[in-house]
Amino acid sequence: MRILLTFKKGCKGFNCIKTVNGKLYDTFQDACYALGLLSDDKEFTDGIIEASRLQSGQMLRVLFIRLLIMNTMHKPANVWKATWKLLVDGILYTRQRILNIPGF
Repeated sequence: MRILLTFKKGCKGFNCIKTVNGKLYDTFQDACYALGLLSDDKEFTDGIIEASRLQSGQMLRVLFIRLLIMNTMHKPANVWKATWKLLVDGILYTRQRILNIPGF
């Protein structure tokens, strides 16, 4: 909604904000896509990749979960497909340590 409000002035209700070229969209996100304000979920993918340089796999998973809870990603499956190798980092090691299984 914040993104839309920077481009649409004088709106007096939620439906006005979600209306683009005479069509009322179900969500603010869909209205942003219709206006071309959001191209895809690349910013989320890039954010996770950038965070992976400094954060552990567990912290990346927490970030991904927070993004899911905030419901800001248009297609979370695409973000998962692009970043899953970073997100699963450390799971095998942690399970082996917890279960006292010798490592590789």
